[in-house]
Amino acid sequence: MSTAERAWQVLSRVIMIAAMSSAAAAQNPTPPTQEPAPSPKPQSTNKVVIRGCLTRSTLTDIEPTPPPLKLPEKLRVAGTRTIRDQVKALSGHQVELTGALFGVPGVEQGTLIGNSDSVKVYVGGGDPNLGQDLVVNPNDPPTIRATVIKDLASACAHR
Repeated sequence: MSTAERAWQVLSRVIMIAAMSSAAAAQNPTPPTQEPAPSPKPQSTNKVVIRGCLTRSTLTDIEPTPPPLKLPEKLRVAGTRTIRDQVKALSGHQVELTGALFGVPGVEQGTLIGNSDSVKVYVGGGDPNLGQDLVVNPNDPPTIRATVIKDLASACAHR
């Protein structure tokens, strides 16, 4: 057998194996891989929108909220540096704050990181029935950690 004949036989076998592999792959396609869905961001469990009069870093004259939320007469306003700068600039104005409540009785503390029909998983909060070390410090003033401030009027309604 000559070298040319031997090369032809090897080439024929390679082509046949490739064709059979291609046919087998076409008959049993593997499902396309799916990228996992992005996990949802943890959400604050007590996000609220509250209107009132901003006096320095305190929200007063708070408009009534629907039950079951019962707010104190005053809330300390906290937030990022940008929010604090806005609070200073809007002192004496009627504002609407969006944020999370802390130190307010009856408001869940923590961040919801998992939720299903049978269980909710929180980080940074606790049930007072499970022990005193999980209770929010009662000496902390009621606070709203604001994420958005909206200026409603340049003066408070009672002034």
